[in-house]
This record gives sequence, C-alpha cells and structure tokens, in this order.
Amino acid sequence: MSACKTCGAYLFPTFVKQHTCHPTWLVWDPDNGDEDSAKKVYALDAEDAAEKFIENSDYATECYSTLERDGVLVHVRGLDQSLTKVRVTAETAIEYSANIEDTPGVLGIAEEPSGDPT
Repeated sequence: MSACKTCGAYLFPTFVKQHTCHPTWLVWDPDNGDEDSAKKVYALDAEDAAEKFIENSDYATECYSTLERDGVLVHVRGLDQSLTKVRVTAETAIEYSANIEDTPGVLGIAEEPSGDPT
C-alpha cells in the first residue's frame, strides 16, 4: 500500500485517483514552545489534528503517564486563523487472551499411565 507524498495518508489502490489531502492545521504545545514551534498536521478537524500531533510526539512514548493523568493541552490554529485549545488524553486498554494448555488431569484430559500396570 502506498502513501500520499504530501499528507502521508495511506492510499488504497481503488481510491488513489480520488484522494484529497485533509486541511492543514498548526499545532503546538504551549508548555514547550510557542506558535513558531508549531507542526503542520493534516486532519479533518481541530480534535483530529491535536490527536495526530500528540501521537507523533514524545508524549506518545516517553510521557504516556501524563496523558493518562491530566492530558496535555495543545493549541490548534486552523485555516481561518482561529485558535482552539484542545486537551488530549489517553487511556490504557487491557486485552485478555486465553489459551488451553494440554496438562494431564486438568479439564478432562486423561492422565498418562505412570508405570507398569502389571
């Protein structure tokens, strides 16, 4: 699967000719810089831009606990030059899995004979 050279969106072969990049947004973390440090993000809306910004930042890897506790407030400037403040939070999802093990005597599995029956 290829990706758009401009916005990075994955391009499915049947929709390549129909692709249009999402609008651009300027996003920055005011605690770690000002608007001059903003990153250009392609997104549908301000919330999507804020999430994408955080996903590609140190918060997504090194500072995950901050996202879980209080979240991070980022500033997002749209094409109309309006400023939106968006708090991005994250939660850890637990995924369970179960696997049956062939343990003799457990779950109705016959035990192996342990010696000469005579």
